[in-house]
Amino acid sequence: MDTIDAALLHDIGHEVATLSALVAAVRGEGGFDTAAAERLELVEREIDLLLDLVRGGSVPAGAPDGDLVDLGDLLYDVVTGRDVACPGTVVLCPGPRMLAETDRQGLRRLVSNLVDNAARAAGPSGRVQVELCGRTHPVIRVLDDGPGPTRGPVGSRGMGLAIVRSLADRLGADVTLRPRRGGGAVAEVVLRGRDTRTPRPTGREALA
Repeated sequence: MDTIDAALLHDIGHEVATLSALVAAVRGEGGFDTAAAERLELVEREIDLLLDLVRGGSVPAGAPDGDLVDLGDLLYDVVTGRDVACPGTVVLCPGPRMLAETDRQGLRRLVSNLVDNAARAAGPSGRVQVELCGRTHPVIRVLDDGPGPTRGPVGSRGMGLAIVRSLADRLGADVTLRPRRGGGAVAEVVLRGRDTRTPRPTGREALA
């Protein structure tokens, strides 16, 4: 479904705003250890994303004008949240710092769906790796050690991949899914935006 009833979006927006206010109230009480404070911050980021989705509507077809997005920072945010919420382990591998003109919200949704799909396929004892590379165009890879693209639990990839392909079309990106050597699957996203820059590598450390 490409569109959602405006009244439903309105009600969802109110409920998410209420949740945001409740989280802010909890934060105001203080007394959290470091781990709890970090998780609370993740909750606030996810709420902000939901509010953006409700307020912003759908991404227009074709490559959007978008923002100049630091892809490493975007992937870091996605991986940090998914490592807490998903079964198994989700890590971000070291890579170059890359900027691309794209729709931040749409790309985050695309990568989040790929990571969620991979984590479900890999299971509680599995591992998902997210990589950023590429020369002419940025390439985002999501690798898992599950049973493979067509051998996971029923429904572990289907709906998520349909959403990913729809978002990729709107962002002007190419998405492929193939078996991973040694077992598992590799999902690859190639961004073909109009403005791509690759600054000096930063040596970002992987998340364990």
